[in-house]
Amino acid sequence: MIIYLLKVLLCSASLLLFYRALLEKEKMFRFNRFYLLGSLVLSVVLPLIPLEILLEEPIFTPPPSTVTDFSNGRPEPYTVSLLPQPATPESVQWFWLTGGMYLFITAWLLFRYGRNIYRLRSRIQTHEVRIQQGLNLVLLPTETMPHSYLKYVFLTKSDYLNGTVEQQVLDHEMAHVRQFHSLDVLLVELVKVLFWFNPAFYYYRDAIALNHEFLADEAVLGTCEDVPAYQHLLLRKVLGAADQPFISKFNYSFTKKRFVMMNKHTSRRRALLAQLSVLPLVVLAVFAFSDFSLAQVPPPPPPVPAPISQMSTTDLVKEYNELVERYLEKKESGFTLVKNPSAADAERMEELMKAMNKEQLASLQHVIWTFKPSPPNVPTETEYEKYKNPAVYGVWIDDKKVPNSELNKYKPKDFSKASVSKLYLNAQKTIGYKYKYQLNLMTTAHYEAYRKEALANPRKYLVPNKGKIPE
Repeated sequence: MIIYLLKVLLCSASLLLFYRALLEKEKMFRFNRFYLLGSLVLSVVLPLIPLEILLEEPIFTPPPSTVTDFSNGRPEPYTVSLLPQPATPESVQWFWLTGGMYLFITAWLLFRYGRNIYRLRSRIQTHEVRIQQGLNLVLLPTETMPHSYLKYVFLTKSDYLNGTVEQQVLDHEMAHVRQFHSLDVLLVELVKVLFWFNPAFYYYRDAIALNHEFLADEAVLGTCEDVPAYQHLLLRKVLGAADQPFISKFNYSFTKKRFVMMNKHTSRRRALLAQLSVLPLVVLAVFAFSDFSLAQVPPPPPPVPAPISQMSTTDLVKEYNELVERYLEKKESGFTLVKNPSAADAERMEELMKAMNKEQLASLQHVIWTFKPSPPNVPTETEYEKYKNPAVYGVWIDDKKVPNSELNKYKPKDFSKASVSKLYLNAQKTIGYKYKYQLNLMTTAHYEAYRKEALANPRKYLVPNKGKIPE
């Protein structure tokens, strides 16, 4: 959610800055209206749109699940944690606090939004409405600035009855009504309610309202070419301006910009270049602010292997060696790193080996070896006493390092498995020459669990062929 809100903020600010820098000062009001509304919606929707690009080449090479290192004769598993860290109580508390504050402020603003709409509808329902020149004129008893809402225009009743409402004012409000400017304002006000913490949307409100005035002024000047007289009329209206909900502002700053735009001319070529510059901006915004992701094109399914009964003896060995090559990695030092085969490949190699004769099996460099749990061996009393010497043995019980004195809590018969491995000088140096042998003990319960797991899920490895073919 935080990423989404951040993208909305950056996208709306970027598109608004582009408008202010390049489009706002050009006389292309209809295009600017489309741009402002489009960028407003795009800022909210774009971070939700998934954009996935498929790549032929792999994005990264996944690490091998398990690698067999024959320098010490043991497989070394590769593990990675996939579970996220659990949320701390502090983070949960802040989440509910900020979420509650957002809902409270949004609910209040939404209430005020609905209240303003209700007030405007109440004025329409409780006051006289007359139709003139296709306009629905709502006549108010109090002094009010001429303004429009949807298909209604609000006027002071006394001014209308006395005939002091200028035709340019009616033309101006008619342009607002016919071009449905109120819908734009309702949209941006609703976005402000939901994203009240985003300052860019407040500037969008002003930019849209100002562009509405440009459009209405353009409509008026299309029928009345007396620009100075119309500007003088606007100045008189500014003196009595008052804020109304969902209504365009009348103030000196807006009026000054409107005066400048009335006398401005934008060539077709300049307008076209400005409009075309939006295209690369939109493309850049799509890549920068959408839910962008890279994906690898799935590889084609592997070919179905031929039935072994139909293969020649030469093909058996050839396919087997090709499968083995997938899991051999030769190092510069001459050492060969052997990776563990997948379950499917291991099963196929076993089937191929079963179909080979003795000469073919003897020619193989590597063979499949299925790991089997070693049989139990209980240490003798004499051996057990030797294990208590910390200068000779480092002790692990059920895969946990323990002090040698821990052995005093057990008896030899408590263990079903004891394995001792010698530590070479390099390994002894790493631990500070504390002991020479590593002792791994398994209690009876631990050994039974280990043996049950090993039999239920046997692991298969590629091992060098030393002449003895595994059964």
